[in-house]
Amino acid sequence: MDLIDISIRWFDHWLKGLDNMVDRDPSVQYFVMGLDKWRTATTWPPEETEDRLFFLSHTEDARELTKGHLQPEADSLEVEDHYSYDPKNPVSTLWSSDLFTSVSDRRQLEHREDILIYRSSPLEIDVEIAGVPRVSLYARSSAPDTDFFARLVDEYPDGQALEICYVMVWSGRDIGTVWTKKNS
Repeated sequence: MDLIDISIRWFDHWLKGLDNMVDRDPSVQYFVMGLDKWRTATTWPPEETEDRLFFLSHTEDARELTKGHLQPEADSLEVEDHYSYDPKNPVSTLWSSDLFTSVSDRRQLEHREDILIYRSSPLEIDVEIAGVPRVSLYARSSAPDTDFFARLVDEYPDGQALEICYVMVWSGRDIGTVWTKKNS
């Protein structure tokens, strides 16, 4: 599928009034990364989408690669995770000039102690994610301003850790924000 051609056809129809039948194309066309395949749907998210909940948990320190967990049930005890934030040493972006058409491999940031990592058990069957992943995050910070990122990453058996999507929320005390809850 040629993304430039799709864009030109869309603009030609809706801005120039050309009858190129783009209005008869499927309402939604999306790419499934692991299958390397395009799909179509009449709605977004697709009608057959099922919500799945995962909860953050940890056995010790979620800054260590094997200690943070994503699990289908909430822990009976709610325990806080902590990390030290240093604004003089920000987490670098992995974005390139291909920002919207390529994925980044998150492995190169796993060594950082200011990133908490939560992993599910290895999946026994393939899972296709199509829709709008959401996160509810309850957080507080001693810093006057800070950003919180949540990233959904697909980890492959060979170690690749490809980012699927992310959400960022800014929390700042100058607008009265002490805690943040974000649904995105």
